[in-house]
Parts: sequence; C-alpha cells; structure tokens
Amino acid sequence: MCFRQCGESFKATAMKKFNLFTVLFLFFYSLSLNANHIKYGQISWECLNNGKYVFYLDVYTTCGGPAISYTNQTIEIEGFQLPRNSNNTTFNTITVSPDSAKWLSKGRGLIQPTCGSDTSNGSIGCYDYIAKKYYYKSDTLELNGTPPSSGWKFRWTAVCCRNNANNIMGSSSAYTYAIMYKNKDNYGNCLETSPKFIEPMSDPFRCAGELSINLGALDNDNDSLAYHWDQLYSGNSAAPSYQSGYSFNNPLPDSNINSGNRAAYLDNRSGLVKAKVNSLGRYLIAVRVEAWRNDTLLSEVYREREVEIMNCPSLVSGNSNDASQIDINGQRSAHLSIKVKAGDLIQLPIIVNDTNTTTTTTSLQRVKLMGESSLFAADFQDTSACNNPPCATLTTPNLSYDSTTYRYSIEDVGAVGTNFNWSPSCNHLSDSGKSKKHHFYFLAKDDHCQLPKFNHSVLEVEVEPIAYNGIQNANGTLTSLDTVDQYQWFNCNTNTIISGQTASSFNPTQNGSYAVILQNGSCVDTTDCIQYTTVGIEHNTLKENLQLFPNPTNGLVNIELTQKHQSIQVKVRNIHGQLVQEKQFVNQSNLQLQLNGKPGIYFIELENAKGERANLKVVKR
Repeated sequence: MCFRQCGESFKATAMKKFNLFTVLFLFFYSLSLNANHIKYGQISWECLNNGKYVFYLDVYTTCGGPAISYTNQTIEIEGFQLPRNSNNTTFNTITVSPDSAKWLSKGRGLIQPTCGSDTSNGSIGCYDYIAKKYYYKSDTLELNGTPPSSGWKFRWTAVCCRNNANNIMGSSSAYTYAIMYKNKDNYGNCLETSPKFIEPMSDPFRCAGELSINLGALDNDNDSLAYHWDQLYSGNSAAPSYQSGYSFNNPLPDSNINSGNRAAYLDNRSGLVKAKVNSLGRYLIAVRVEAWRNDTLLSEVYREREVEIMNCPSLVSGNSNDASQIDINGQRSAHLSIKVKAGDLIQLPIIVNDTNTTTTTTSLQRVKLMGESSLFAADFQDTSACNNPPCATLTTPNLSYDSTTYRYSIEDVGAVGTNFNWSPSCNHLSDSGKSKKHHFYFLAKDDHCQLPKFNHSVLEVEVEPIAYNGIQNANGTLTSLDTVDQYQWFNCNTNTIISGQTASSFNPTQNGSYAVILQNGSCVDTTDCIQYTTVGIEHNTLKENLQLFPNPTNGLVNIELTQKHQSIQVKVRNIHGQLVQEKQFVNQSNLQLQLNGKPGIYFIELENAKGERANLKVVKR
C-alpha cells in the first residue's frame, strides 16, 4: 500500500496502549518521515460572524524527494499599510498550524487513482505518482486597518521544491499568494470570505488525449468570480522562464509541439480547462480567481496545478479510452447557461453515458457523477444544509458515499442519470437586488485502469429579480412586463393596496403613481413607482434629484438630495401600506433614517414644502 512506501505505517490498534504523549510523539514523528516533493499550495481566509478571521493554507505534495515536516508554517504579509491586531500593533506574519483532525478525517490527505475490478494492468506506484494534501489553519485573529490600493498580499514559500517540468526551465521553490483588497463594510464588520479552489476530486495524472481539468472555486459569500491564467512564481516571487513554445497563458503543449495537440482553453467564467495533449510529460499551470461584489474587486486567490500526461492501456477493442459524456437538459456542453427568475422551479435531467469497455473484457465500465457547489448540500438531498438556502438537490436512486474522494456520488454501469432541482429565492440575487450568476460543477469519471478518464461540465444559472422588466403604459393600460405567479397593484400616492387588482394588467381610474407587487414562489418584490396620466408617463422631479443607499440595507438608510430643502416630511410604510415611521427633516440635504421594523419591503415617501413627492422602495435584510 501507498502508506507503507511513503513511510507512514501507523499501528492504529496499538494506540490504545500508548499514553497521550507517546501517541502525539509518534504521530508527528511519522509525519516527518514523509518524503515529498512540494507541488503547490493555496491560501484562503474565512470571515467569522464576530468580525474576525481564520486563515487556511493547503499544501499538496508527491512522494519522493526532500522531506516535509507537518509543523507550523508562516504566511507573510506584504503591503504599504500593514494590518493591526487587537492590540493596535502592526504585524506582517500569520502562523498556521497543522489541522491534524481534518487531515486524518480525509484519509491522511491521500489522493490517488482508483480502478475498478479490472486490475490486470497493475497500479501506479506510490513512490512516483501518489499525491497528498496537508491542511493548516490559523488561530482567530483581527485585521484592523484599510488595505492599500494594491491590497494586502498574503504569501507562502515552501522550503523546497517543485518537480522539474517540461514547460519551465530549471527548478524552484513552490510559492503561492492571495490578496485582500477590502476588508470592512460600512458597519465595521469584516467584509468577505475569500474564494477557495475546489478540492481536487482526482490526482494530477491524466491519460494522453482529451483533457478536462476543473480549476473552479467556491465562494461562501456568493461573490462573482472571474478566472485568469497567471505566472508561475518562485520563492523570491520571480517568474521562472518558460521553455520555447510555452508561456503562462499557453502552459500546455499545443499543435506547434505536436500536431495532435490542441491548446489549453481556460473558461474565465467557471475555471474549467479543456485541451488535447498527446505530448507525454509533466507540466505546471497556474490560475488566479478574482472575487467581485457590486463591481468592486475584493480578493484574489492563486493556485498552481501539476498535470502529468501518461500513456494508458487500450480497451479490449484496441481503441483508446474516451471520457464519459455529460448531457444537461439534453445538451452536451462544457458550459451550459440558463436564465430564471427568483422563485422559479428549475428541473433539468442530467445524463452521463459511457460506451467504453474495460481493458480486458467487453463489459462496460462503471461511471460516477459527482457535483460541487456552495449551493449543494453534501448529500445533494438537504435543501437547507448549504451556504445560502434553499439548496439545489439531485434526485437519484443510486446515491452512495465515495470513500476515495470523501464525497457523495452517483454510480452505475455504463450510464447514470439524475435530475437537478432548484428553486432560487430573492436571497440568490446580488446585494443590490440585481441579477446574479451561480455555478454548479459536475464531474464524470470512469474506472479505467491505470488511470480513470475525467470529464467536467458546469451549469450556470443566472437568477433575475422578479421585478426586472418594469411596467409598460400603453393606451391607458399599465402592464407588468414580468411573468410571475401572483400580481398585486399598489397605489404609491396613498401607499395602499388596490383591492381586486391582481392581474398582470391594470386600468387606473385616475392619474397618480402606481407600482405592482410581484410574487414568484416564496420571493416577493415590487416595481418602482411610475407616474400615470392619460397621456403617458411623467417623471417625478424630486425623485430624479435624490439618491438612496444602501439598498438592500441592514436598517440604516441614507438619502442624499442635490440641494437643501426647507422641509422634508418622510413617511415609511410596510408592504401592506401601514404607516410604521414618520420623521421631519428641516434645512437638510443628507437624510439618515433607521428602519426599525422586521426584514422586508418598505416604501419611503418624501414630500417637500412645495408639495413635491417622491416614493422609494427599500429592502431591509
């Protein structure tokens, strides 16, 4: 077994006979015996509810080469203005310690190819080909202060050593980094949890031919993510030189190296990499993922990945093994995009087909389908156990726990099928209530020996607000341009619901200001108020000269006027038209209002001394 070759024999049954000191001594001693090449690392952080942070470092290795000791590591901080701790003292390092409990729960970080019952082709030797992952985490800490425009850069450099690779010149030390650009919101709380690359569901080794690699990331804040090729870096942050025919954005062999190759393509929406590589060898690639919120760059996380291209045995027919095919809603695509409204019910069939046999028989191979998203529960069944419920689910009778990847998967011979189900809510819109895209990753894997074949596909769901298209005034009839389950027309002048007006269209009997309350599933939203006259739409001049923010809000609302007004009367009504707050402002242009009610939709009516009115809608979270 691999553990024995890597120097990790560990007698679990004898542990009961040792005292605690002896167990801990042997545990860390056995770890220090590991002979590993350090491949790459990943830095990330989590923003806790108390406004503090925990930092994480993940390190990937292979057996063979210099030793790695599973002991404390240091993350260095770069920045013109360094962060301050709870004692208001600047600091430039973060200590991360081994997360031994997680490491043990993940099978001591072991990542290796897995075959089915067909073992006639042998197995790949641990010494050359096994991969492992080591987990580290910091204590809870504060990051006070404001990052400079270039951000706080968190970096980690390994003592040694990358493996030599066919696409770079010489050897160097592994290096990784992450950048935090903004760390506080307007209320002083830490702003975001960084994105984190998806844990590999496979080792770095691939059969020659069509290549599919998932370099996507998950973001617990549901920020928008963008992916880019990046340079490889060494211990001094310098970029190693690339061999002729390669570059940081062309890191795998293309058709200039071998006519049977196709250059690597990185989907900057999902992080999926597709290529065709028939040139055997070891190659290093690097990407960074950016997290954006409301057009503001919050963070970047960097990751290297090693790709080892090998010859694999042919099938019994003599043909090469092909990857399983993934069809989502009848479409075979590496990236399928759909648009829905908040509250819609999505039901899409997902089918994986594999017509390949084993290497020695005419029996079909077993195939697995695995999914990954911050909007999936671990078992794909629970609609509440994800980052931002309601969660998406997969309906299938063949769900099982995959002990090699520590994930649930769907498995069967030759083909598997499931249904993707999700009903996004208003929570799945952006913070400003606008459209937002969410990604669901799927991996299809066969059990070909020596190496399985992998294929990836991503489903992109753009969730639009239900009050997205507004109201049309045509020939005296107001019509909602959004298709939803329920409609309720609203009089913005009197702040009351118009009884009996529950169709998508409405014929007002008098001029005034109107909106429509829309409900789709559990999601409720309201259009902006429009001015109605028998000759068309007029704009409210007071509303045109003010700005309300933030919206949605946690309670505090700012209203900025372009000039001071002698008197502004402000009334706040709930979605039922009930007056819940009232306040008068004298000779002011900047108005602050604290919404005291429970979360929901509120209407704010402003009236100045001239009798001009403006009606605003705000959402309290």
